[in-house]
Amino acid sequence: MPIASSTLSNWLNGQTAPLKANLSTYWDLILYLEKHAEGPHRRREEWKCLISQAMAERDRKHGGRPSNAPRPTRAAPFRFRHNAAMHLPQVLAGREAELDGLQGLIRSGSPYLALIAPAWAGKSAFLAAFATNHAPEDIDLVAYFIRRGHEPDPAQKFLSTMVTALSKHAGRKSGQADRTTLLALYEAAAQKSLDRRRNLLLLVDGLDEDTGAGIDGISIASLLPPQPCPGLRVLVSRRWHPPLPGDVPMHHPLHTAEQVPGFRPSPHAAVLRSTALNDLDALLHEQGWKREILGFLTLATGGLSHNDLVKLTDTGEHASSPIPHDVGRLLHSVVGRVAGPEDLEPDTFVLAHADLYDAATRGLGSRVLTELAQRLDAWADQYRADGWPESTPGYLLHHYPELMRSTGNHDRWTSFALDHRRLLRLADRGRSDVATASLDRLTQTATDARVLASVAASRSLLAGDSTVVPREVLRALGVVGDAARARSLALSPADPASKAVRLIDVVQALTAAGTRTAADHAAALAREATVWAEKAQQQDLTALPTEELDTAALLPRAAVALAATGQPDLATRLLASADICSPENVAAVAEAAALLLESHPSFAGRLLDELTAEADYQAQSPEGRPAFAREIWTAVAGADPRRTESTRDRAEEAAQRLEREPPDPLAVAPCSLTAPEAPEDVQRGTRNPARARRRPAADAAGTAPQSEESESRSQELLVAGETPDRAHALVAEARETEELLHRMSRLSDLGDGPQLRQAIEQFLQNAAGQNATAEWLHLLAHALACAPGGVEADQFTSVEAALPDTALRVKVLTSAALAHAGAGRPSEALTYATGAAEAIRRMKAPTRHEPLLVAQAFAHAGQTEEAEQWARPAHGRRPTGKAGIPYRRAALAVQIGLDPQTAVARMLSDDLPPPGLSPSATGHLRILRTRAAGARTEAQLASLETTARARLETEPLLATTLALLHAALGDTDRACHTAAQLPDPAARGLAQATLASYLTGIPAFPDVTANESHWTLSLLKVLIHHTHPPQPGHDTTVHDLVLQALTTSSWHQALPVLSRTTPTALTTITSTLNQHREP
Repeated sequence: MPIASSTLSNWLNGQTAPLKANLSTYWDLILYLEKHAEGPHRRREEWKCLISQAMAERDRKHGGRPSNAPRPTRAAPFRFRHNAAMHLPQVLAGREAELDGLQGLIRSGSPYLALIAPAWAGKSAFLAAFATNHAPEDIDLVAYFIRRGHEPDPAQKFLSTMVTALSKHAGRKSGQADRTTLLALYEAAAQKSLDRRRNLLLLVDGLDEDTGAGIDGISIASLLPPQPCPGLRVLVSRRWHPPLPGDVPMHHPLHTAEQVPGFRPSPHAAVLRSTALNDLDALLHEQGWKREILGFLTLATGGLSHNDLVKLTDTGEHASSPIPHDVGRLLHSVVGRVAGPEDLEPDTFVLAHADLYDAATRGLGSRVLTELAQRLDAWADQYRADGWPESTPGYLLHHYPELMRSTGNHDRWTSFALDHRRLLRLADRGRSDVATASLDRLTQTATDARVLASVAASRSLLAGDSTVVPREVLRALGVVGDAARARSLALSPADPASKAVRLIDVVQALTAAGTRTAADHAAALAREATVWAEKAQQQDLTALPTEELDTAALLPRAAVALAATGQPDLATRLLASADICSPENVAAVAEAAALLLESHPSFAGRLLDELTAEADYQAQSPEGRPAFAREIWTAVAGADPRRTESTRDRAEEAAQRLEREPPDPLAVAPCSLTAPEAPEDVQRGTRNPARARRRPAADAAGTAPQSEESESRSQELLVAGETPDRAHALVAEARETEELLHRMSRLSDLGDGPQLRQAIEQFLQNAAGQNATAEWLHLLAHALACAPGGVEADQFTSVEAALPDTALRVKVLTSAALAHAGAGRPSEALTYATGAAEAIRRMKAPTRHEPLLVAQAFAHAGQTEEAEQWARPAHGRRPTGKAGIPYRRAALAVQIGLDPQTAVARMLSDDLPPPGLSPSATGHLRILRTRAAGARTEAQLASLETTARARLETEPLLATTLALLHAALGDTDRACHTAAQLPDPAARGLAQATLASYLTGIPAFPDVTANESHWTLSLLKVLIHHTHPPQPGHDTTVHDLVLQALTTSSWHQALPVLSRTTPTALTTITSTLNQHREP
């Protein structure tokens, strides 16, 4: 290598820097030295940056080394620690040798390692300290700490958490949480670490704490990698007993994992064990309510709060009942050493160790525990009988039903899990995720159509109720002091980032209110916002859709909320885990530092020093961004006025330097996005590209067109097919919403008052009225009308009576009319058709679709004149071209209603396809016409099957109609197989429900308001129903198809079938709907 020794020496000693003329030589040297270096290597981009800095320093005659400003380094190692903080000791004494040994073992040992030691040996504390403070820099880490009794389904929780964490590390969108996805992610994440010249360590602590392995036969251990892939290391901890779960195959590497040597039980942990067991023994010897508290903690497994325990002890017959003060003292003294905070709800208590549960269970005995269990059940039954009021303990909503499931009380668990009022209370508290998880577990185990239908209805209603109100409403609620409602509405989005952002808004409003009560609420909500912010950090915000746009800088913003509400210790802890100098974090970090200057001056000073150093680097480095430096200096000066002069001097020096050395325009351009002058909407728009993928309707709640855009928006709606009256009504409604929000914001600035409260109530009432009612009500109405006598009348009234005169009410009434007509009850059909016509007359701005539905209903009721009148356009002349398709559809539907045999015969004999038929369905129609002519269709069917199989994902209705043809031709097995091949669950559910409807003999009707594909499907159903009526004897097949369809989002398509197979399911759904409508 042609490099003089003096040149090499001067470069390595920092006396000279590379010249552009011989850069290639220096690159050769770097590659050679890195090949022989023991430590981790830098990326080529890092070396390029360092060399350019050295050249710049040489050009300025500052020497060959770059300045001491922060330099680019390798990408920071990935760190994900689930529950590690719960086990982290304040001091880990005497473990230095074990920590060093574990680092070396992870680098050079077996891919599978196991730390096996007795209970109370300090395994969790040791591994928590390792994961938090001692993980090597050349290791990416994903750590999971299992906690006994804290999750109803530990394996599923592990699955979802690991899929989220590994997806984030691998740079993938988080997929479905199942075993297949997880195994693929192990490999992808390990490869990502290898690409960064690291290994990935998967650390799982407490396999023996996995209490869910015996419930469904799935253990966390069985979900660990069956074969370690390159770059992956696995470290688990457990006791010798119990052994590994039975679902871990004998060939799994867990059975032969290399044991971590030299681990000694901690003397400190032994002292804790002895103290806890002594305290437990003392409680067992107590009489009365003190022993009962231990008993309830032992039974509950989930977290019981201080108030819960007071109420439970009041249910006993004691000579003197405890007062809350007595219970509080016990919880924070003796019980406080036995129990610890529950992770989901920190103000609740659980026994702190598995051994304590076992010892308490043995000491209390079955008789005492049975008596306490009966009192716990009675306590739960009372709240259930009261309809789960606002005062319902969180334990009863979440943990108690899972206790029933884990103890084998399946019927009681099912009844609690299906209770829609309980689910609504959970949703009201911002825990829709818990409600949905409860329904998911029922779906996985239920084999009863009534249960599955109830689950599907509850899930649909909860999802439809999740409209997110604008944040102006949250701030207004904070101003008037309604913290409970503000919190509930703030937690309505599904994603944790938006929950955090909205809670922070409520905190700010409550803090500004200035009252003691508001301050207490603000402090609690700031802590809750922190929990959601930390959860959001575990997700890739650029890949997941978020309800709110400004989800950047969540941790610093939550820290600001904590500091502003008098919780500086929590704020400093949160800031310690944040990226202080990230462009999006700077402003919030500086604001937090300003709030911490009085309580934590040293910490706040370090934050501002670090920001200042980053600004200096950005101003001096050729790779830096001067605009970003100015932003940092401005933020620092605003946080601490004592630094104003020094930051001004730095800014002036940087400006002079820019005048002498104009920067590369390409290097400065990106800085404009971080400059203070950048509009907020521009900044937000660049931070969350996933927002663009959200459904367009999701933005409608808080936005409306400006007055000058109203006419343009009206024209868009007209082009989309709305009537002029309807288009203007929609625009006016949006404008009214926007004006109300502006008024609410102005009133909020003025403070609490009756006008602000009135504006809030008006907005919330309008939002409730605009909230989409269940779109499947027309199918429920159809099913109720088909149900056996005596079921329909009162239940249909409860469904229909609560509906205003809207398009949905018209659809419900016309669906009932068609069902009655199909059942041979024309007088009832006429009654409902007439009711639908009257509803249209009362509507302010009906669309063009509602009259067509009424025309069809009148036709099936035998009313020719009314049917033809309603099928004509309002202006009397049917439009041509595409605009006339709905009316041509309606004309055909009226013909089918008035004389189905003639209409069907005409469609089969006519050379032209029916109006609006999808071109891809011409093959299906040709087969039916060929069959009607008596010819063979095997070749046509084979060709159609090939086409449908090739388009399962792009045109799923091809397979649906093919399955229907197979069933019509007598091959039911092939029909079911074809439907089952559809990969999309919704499409598959529709196909299965379609088959079940046909095999059950449910009458078919054209869907005049559907899109082209579903209109085509409805026409083919009509043709097949009339030309190939089903044969009896398909009860088992129908039962299986319905059960499968009910587990998909197309569940409502099976409602008419349930009217024949399981009428009680309709009663359950109607009851759920009525509960959902209760105020």
